[in-house]
Amino acid sequence: MKIPDCLYLVAGIFFITACQQGAKRQNLLDVGIPEKMAEYRRGQLSDIHYRLSFSIPEDRGQPIRAHLSLEVVLHALDQPLYLDFNEDKSHLLALTVNGVETAIDHEQEHLIIAADVLHEGENIIAIDFIAGELSLNRNDDFLYTLLVPDRASTLFPCFDQPDLKATYQLTITAPKDWEVLTTTREESHTEEKETHTEHRFGKTDKISTYLFSFVAGKFAVAAQRLDSMDMRFLYRENDSDKVQVWRSGDDGVV
Repeated sequence: MKIPDCLYLVAGIFFITACQQGAKRQNLLDVGIPEKMAEYRRGQLSDIHYRLSFSIPEDRGQPIRAHLSLEVVLHALDQPLYLDFNEDKSHLLALTVNGVETAIDHEQEHLIIAADVLHEGENIIAIDFIAGELSLNRNDDFLYTLLVPDRASTLFPCFDQPDLKATYQLTITAPKDWEVLTTTREESHTEEKETHTEHRFGKTDKISTYLFSFVAGKFAVAAQRLDSMDMRFLYRENDSDKVQVWRSGDDGVV
């Protein structure tokens, strides 16, 4: 049976369209953050808010399980949404986009979310993952982040370019004898079982990813009110002399 010429034409159009879409995607995708991707995301995204939670086990050898609920407004869908995550794909455990469970596509240090599960306007993306530890300076009884200049994406999925400023809300569940400190004040805490405490912090101002930070561990605490500002300082026991200087205000240390 002869196939009508119109069917060949339709098939050809679908093939060309698929090739064009693939070319577009590969045009932006590369390791790191290519300039074209950064420029495109600058116009594609706005109103970014990260709700992050990390559960820190007592045993340093155990992974740190984490969750991200990302709220973002999209203005264009001619490209996928590229989240930076410079870790192995196995660290990504589950992905839900606007309430729909979605297959994980991770290539060249990026979590790629197809446009067909997104929509213009506000989107909510939920990711269960294991925190990367390249910039999570982890010791037996304390840890701290150092995300300069573009290492936030080694810790959690994000848009790791400084002009995409966002707000953050952090929850950390840590061993109950640990102190936790981050960019904003602690709003509340709840004991979890007998060994851990959940610490919930307030919403930050808009900041770049490399400025997001937290520290947790077995620290001593010093508190002081200075010019109507409450200050809280964590220190290791062997730094107690420096704390006395800080409390007295000598040598310009405040």
